Amino acid sequence: MKVTSSRHAYSIFKKHLTREVEEFWVMALNSQLEIIQMEMLFRGTVHSCPFHPRDLIRFLCLSNCSGFVIAHNHPSGNSRPSKEDRFITKKIHALAQLVDIKMNDHLILGKDCYFSFADALLLKKFDQQICKVTLNRFKSSGNY
Repeated sequence: MKVTSSRHAYSIFKKHLTREVEEFWVMALNSQLEIIQMEMLFRGTVHSCPFHPRDLIRFLCLSNCSGFVIAHNHPSGNSRPSKEDRFITKKIHALAQLVDIKMNDHLILGKDCYFSFADALLLKKFDQQICKVTLNRFKSSGNY
């Protein structure tokens, strides 16, 4: 199955995530945006979900994927990203770039709604910030 939009990814994740507690899911994609593997990596409580980026990166590398979409739910029903959601998404995005795996999206599922970091252009913004930091480090090293 090919995943070509946040709405399509949402419809797939929605079938799997529960509404009782927070869950963190990942969908590994090949270069044609077809699902290679999909798995719940973490399950938490009503308010939070323990998350370890190294476990996500390990999963992605072992699945031999080209890209991925992550999703987690907010049992409160509100799909608006928290400060922590933004921070961890930025961190995951940077780590994925280091291992050359494309982060296609991060979805937050609420009650009959979702938030997409890609649709909100936040992943593009993170790309620009990473490029700026990399360029500044390169310049300060005297290699520019």
